[in-house]
Amino acid sequence: MSDPRVTPYKGRPQAPRRILRAVVDLWREPGGPRDSQLLWGERFTPFFAEGDEIYGRTDCGYFGWVNADALGEWQSASHWLNARGSYLYADANLKSPTLARLPCVARLKCTRGANGFLAADGGFVFAAHVKTSPATDYVAVAAGLMGAPYLWGGRSDLGLDCSGLVQLALQAAGHDAPRDSDMQEYLGAKAAGAAMRGDLIFWAGHVGILLDADTLLHASAHNMCVSAEPLAEAETRIAAKGGGPVTHRRRLD
Repeated sequence: MSDPRVTPYKGRPQAPRRILRAVVDLWREPGGPRDSQLLWGERFTPFFAEGDEIYGRTDCGYFGWVNADALGEWQSASHWLNARGSYLYADANLKSPTLARLPCVARLKCTRGANGFLAADGGFVFAAHVKTSPATDYVAVAAGLMGAPYLWGGRSDLGLDCSGLVQLALQAAGHDAPRDSDMQEYLGAKAAGAAMRGDLIFWAGHVGILLDADTLLHASAHNMCVSAEPLAEAETRIAAKGGGPVTHRRRLD
C-alpha cells in the first residue's frame, strides 16, 4: 500500500510556488489536522486545487494541503536566516514597522542594502542575521532552539515536534532530511562503537540528537519544549511509558 505522505493521490506537478508567510501549516486534509509546516521562502509544488486550498509537494517530498494565499511566485533564495528568528522591516531602519517575523532557516531573496540591512522580499532584513550558505554544525543549530515549545507537526522555532527539530537542524546545515522519524531512521549509517555528539537516537515514534555521548537533545511532549536531559534518564522514562527501547542509532557522514 502506498504511503500518502510521499505519494500523490491526484493531479500532476505544476510550476513551483514560494511560501510567503513566516510559518504555514501543511494539512493532511483541507482544514487539518496539521501534519507539518512550511517556512518563508520554501518551495511548494502544487498538484491541484480545491477552492482556496492547494494540494502539493514540499521540497522533502511530503504531500499535503496549504492555503492558496500563502503562495507567491517562485524565485530561488539567495540567503538563509542564520538566527533563531528575525524580522522583515519596512525600511532599512530597526525603528520602521515590521512586515513579518521570520523563522529560523527562512529562505530569502536578498540584494544590496544600507545601514546594516539587506533588501529582501519587499522589505529589509538585518544583514548579520542572514548568510549565503548553510550552517556547518547541525547540533549547534538544534541546541540554539532549546526552550522552543513542543508542537505536533511543528518545524519552526515557534514550535517543533521531535522529527521537526531533527529535520530543521539538518536542513539548516545543508543535509537533505525526510519529515518523520520513521523516515529519518535511514539517514546516514548505523552508528558503531561508543555514542558520539551528533548521533541520531530513535525510539518507536521518537527521535533526538546527542549533544554529547550522555546527553539527549529532543523536542519532547514530556517537557513540552526542546530540552536536554541525560540519555539514560530519557531511556528509562520512555520505556516506563510504553515507548520501548532505543531502536536505532544513526550517524551522518
